[in-house]
Amino acid sequence: MRVKSIFVLAVLLTGIVEVHGQDRATNISRRTGSDERPEQKQDRQEQAIKVTLVSSGGLWQPKEKFKVGEHIAISIYLTNTGTEPTGAAIIDNYYQHRPLLMKDGQSVPYLEKVAEQLLLNGDNPPIGFRVIFVALEPNKLTEFNVVHLSDWYAPLTLGKYELTMKNRLTKNWLPQGSNKVKFEIVP
Repeated sequence: MRVKSIFVLAVLLTGIVEVHGQDRATNISRRTGSDERPEQKQDRQEQAIKVTLVSSGGLWQPKEKFKVGEHIAISIYLTNTGTEPTGAAIIDNYYQHRPLLMKDGQSVPYLEKVAEQLLLNGDNPPIGFRVIFVALEPNKLTEFNVVHLSDWYAPLTLGKYELTMKNRLTKNWLPQGSNKVKFEIVP
């Protein structure tokens, strides 16, 4: 009898939860004119962010050739391809960005201290991190952040390089890819 009572109670509670969930969806629909839940809207807005990388030196002008030892900065631009304003957060370069630098088809390793830090933090942001929110208007290219390759890699040697980057930009921290940047180190 006790097992039967628990089963009946569980069925009733499940029904209440389902009805409550349906009421919530109905209320959202009435308020917004859409059957989309807020978390679905956030996911859609996050997917509408396009990441563009530009290699630059000095005055942040696009550049494809660098001399050995010259400073290389990668400017990160975001474009909101959606129809509604959204945003992205700048948190910590080592937590947020994952550059992948290739030379002659081989991955260039991170500096040892960077690799250790990435292993230590895993998927968690650093303790005491700060957040800077960047608003992204629809169809507008917005300068977002800069990554300095010397913070990630040992000095680059002569040769041709390709760089892509995964970026965590929003609350769900889904990594988003970028375009491929090609540059060359010359004497």
